[in-house]
Amino acid sequence: MRRRASIDSSDSSQHRRPVLASLLSRKPTHASKTASKSAQKRADSASYTSGDSDQDSSGSHESATLPLHGIKPARRKVVVEDESDVEDTARSQSQKWNPWPDGTWEATYTREYFEQCQFSVHWACEVRGGKKNSVGSSRAKKKDDGAHTLRLCRGVMKCTSATCDILTRPQTKNAGRIAQVQAGCSCGSPLRHYTCDVRIEYWVYRDAVDGPGPSVADISSVLLNPHRIQYERRRILNPHFLPKLERFKEKHPNWTVGVHWVDGINVIVLQSPWQRRMGLKDQIKSEAVNGVVSDACHDYFTGHNHLLFLSSTFEPLHLKSWVPILMTYSNGATAVHYRIHFLYLFRGLAKQCREMKRRVTDDLFANVVDFSDAQRNGFVEAFVDFWVEFAPRRRNENELKEAAAALLKGCRQHFSNQITRVAKISRIVGPERQSRFRKFA
Repeated sequence: MRRRASIDSSDSSQHRRPVLASLLSRKPTHASKTASKSAQKRADSASYTSGDSDQDSSGSHESATLPLHGIKPARRKVVVEDESDVEDTARSQSQKWNPWPDGTWEATYTREYFEQCQFSVHWACEVRGGKKNSVGSSRAKKKDDGAHTLRLCRGVMKCTSATCDILTRPQTKNAGRIAQVQAGCSCGSPLRHYTCDVRIEYWVYRDAVDGPGPSVADISSVLLNPHRIQYERRRILNPHFLPKLERFKEKHPNWTVGVHWVDGINVIVLQSPWQRRMGLKDQIKSEAVNGVVSDACHDYFTGHNHLLFLSSTFEPLHLKSWVPILMTYSNGATAVHYRIHFLYLFRGLAKQCREMKRRVTDDLFANVVDFSDAQRNGFVEAFVDFWVEFAPRRRNENELKEAAAALLKGCRQHFSNQITRVAKISRIVGPERQSRFRKFA
């Protein structure tokens, strides 16, 4: 059984398209069955009893007097066109959002109604992020590129005693469920876990135009010509930005404007003179605000793989906040993309040193990054490129790589997130060792 909820989110007030919420009960796909079997093996190896997902899960939910996931009533469809109709239509069709969603049904709600109920679910579900190696955006134009959330139903636990009707809500994490089964029922009898393979998936993405918009003839009378409309459309969809960047460079000669558009690696770098000046501080404070912090913003652009790289530093005198000193558009997050970004960062710092008549040293390039290999490798390669370009034959490549590695520091927040993630994987860190693992980390 597979459930999907597609959420359409938008800030548009002119064209409001209803939010689509659809939960479809189906037989599991091959991938879902495989995942269920893998989970079953993990449960068995964890030494607790787990029922068959195709049979026992039905029995458990039925005993709980809750609607079965497997029930398939006739398909119902409710379409709500505006907010005032939501409550009445929902009541008349028995389609007001049910926190125990079940069966095969489809309904359409407005975005305002979704913001009220948030499609909350009372089943014992484990919430996971989006698809692997895929970072969606709530501003994406297509559903498949939207922010994706996955919920996995964890079934129910039932006492094995024939005289006990106690049902237990399973914890969402595997370690917690193991502890529940080992503890048993409050009556003293063993507990049995009835699994469920239902998946609930959400996509949050940008709204689309609902209905006809204003006529292009209202913009200009020349657009009455259909050929002119085609020309303007092609010009908008396929913009020639390079001439615009060249004109921008002519108008702002002190800006750093870099374009790398080779072999599928698309990078555009921008840095103003003020940003270059912010890269160097006249005073060193005792707080941990020195150096540069670099990271990627995944939801600034609407495209699936379109990222915004930012390198920021702390401005201690006037703003007393973090300010970006280099901005880069990138169509990916590989080491090659980061290499280009960091090379422009180093060149900007060196240029500012020359203007201030300061010596260029390695410690100027100290960076705080996350724990991705792409960032680390891109930084090291850019460091080697810069010094080979700036001061050739001073150090060999191996010496430069060692110096670059010493300048990198991992972000404490990213490190803490990784500790939390790994600690929850019971096959790596057992439940009895989690607190010790967190302490040592």
